Amino acid sequence: ATYWMPLITGKRRAKGLGEAAFWVILIGFHGTFFIMHLTGLLGMPRRIDVYPDNPEWVWLNLTSSIFSYLMTIGFAMFALDLILQATLGKREARDPWGAPALDWAMPIPSPNYNFASLPVARHLGQSASEVILSLARGEGALPGAPRNRREFLVTSVEGARPDHVAILPGNTALPLVLSGSICVFVLLMLAGLYALAGLALLPVAALIWVWARGMVVTRDLDAVEVAPDLRLPVHPRATHTLGQSGLVAFLVANGTLFASLLFGLGFLSVVTPGPAAPPAGFDAPALLPALGVLAAALALGALVLRLGTPLGAGLGAGLNLVALGALLWIVPQLDDPTRHARDALRAVMAGYVGLHVLVAIAMALFTLDQHRRGEVTVTEAAAWPACRMWQNFTAGIVAITLAVLIAQGVVG
Repeated sequence: ATYWMPLITGKRRAKGLGEAAFWVILIGFHGTFFIMHLTGLLGMPRRIDVYPDNPEWVWLNLTSSIFSYLMTIGFAMFALDLILQATLGKREARDPWGAPALDWAMPIPSPNYNFASLPVARHLGQSASEVILSLARGEGALPGAPRNRREFLVTSVEGARPDHVAILPGNTALPLVLSGSICVFVLLMLAGLYALAGLALLPVAALIWVWARGMVVTRDLDAVEVAPDLRLPVHPRATHTLGQSGLVAFLVANGTLFASLLFGLGFLSVVTPGPAAPPAGFDAPALLPALGVLAAALALGALVLRLGTPLGAGLGAGLNLVALGALLWIVPQLDDPTRHARDALRAVMAGYVGLHVLVAIAMALFTLDQHRRGEVTVTEAAAWPACRMWQNFTAGIVAITLAVLIAQGVVG
C-alpha cells in the first residue's frame, strides 16, 4: 500500500511515519505470536481464559497482550500515514522510488487509461524516466483510443510477444447484481430452504446469460494497428484467448476440488474416524442402465459438440438434458444422505455432477444462440472452445464418479 499510494493519491507521504509504523508492527506482531508458541509448548490449550492451576502461563499471556497493544498502535500509525498522505501530502513527482519498472512511467495520480500508449520491446531495459515522454507522445503500442472502446494487448506467456487485442466490456452493474443473487442462493442453502434455493438459481442463470451476451463483440472485427509496423487480430478471431486460458485455470482448480471429494469419499468408506460406514444400501446392478444412459449421453454430447454446427449445439444441449434426467432418477435410489457421512458425500458429488451438467446445457444453448445471431463464422469460434472444454471435463468427472459408485456398490 505504501509503495503504490503515490499512484493513487499523487501526493508525497509523511517522511519517517511509515518506517516507524513498520518497526512497531514487526516488534508487536512477533512479540504477540512468538510468545503464544511458548505457551503452547508449556501445554496451554487454545480458547481458554481462566487457568488457576497454571500460574506459569500468566506472565507469558500478559506479555503477549502487551505486545498486541503495541501491534495495534503500529497499525494505527500505518493508517495515519495513509490518511496524512491523502489529505495533507505535497504533490509528488513521477517515479518517486527511482524504480526500474515501467509502471512508474504513468502520470501521478494515474489517469483512467493508465498509459497513453503501452511500452514495447524497444523500451526494455529503460527506466521510467527515460520512456515517459515517448509513451505520452503515443510512440508505444495501442496509442490513444481511436476506436472508442477498451482495448487490451494480450501477449504470450513466454517472451511477452504480442498475440492479439482483447476488447474489454464497459461499465456495468451486472457483476454487483449477480453477486447479490448468488449471496441469496447461498443464504437459502445455509437456512435449509433448498426448494427456494433452487428457484434462486434462475435469476443467477439469467444474469450470467445477460452478462455474457454483453461481452460478445460483433462489430469492428478487423485487425487492429497496434503499432506502425504491427497489426493484430481482435480476440473473437484469435486462436487462444484470455477466456480460454481462464477456463483452463478454473478447471485445474475445479479438478483439485473433485479430487478432494474423491479422497473424502474413499476415506469415509474405509478409514472413517466415527462409526463404521454401513454397507451400501442401493442396488448397484439395478442402477446400471440409468448410469449407462448418463455416461453415454455425456460422451455423445462431447462428440457432437466437435461438429461446431448449430445441429451439434442443439444435439449437445439435448443429450445433456437426457443426462440430467438420468441423474435425477439415480439420486433418489442412493442411500439416505443422513445415514452416514459417506452417504452425505455421495449426495454432494451427485449435486456437483448435476451442477456441471446444468452449466454444460447453458453453454450449448448459448453457442446455439450465437449461431442463430450469425456470430459464428469460419474466423470466429465464439463460445465453441469453452463449450467443448467444459463438456469434456464434465464427461470425465462423471465417468470417474460412476466408476467409484459402482465399485462401492459392488464391493461394499
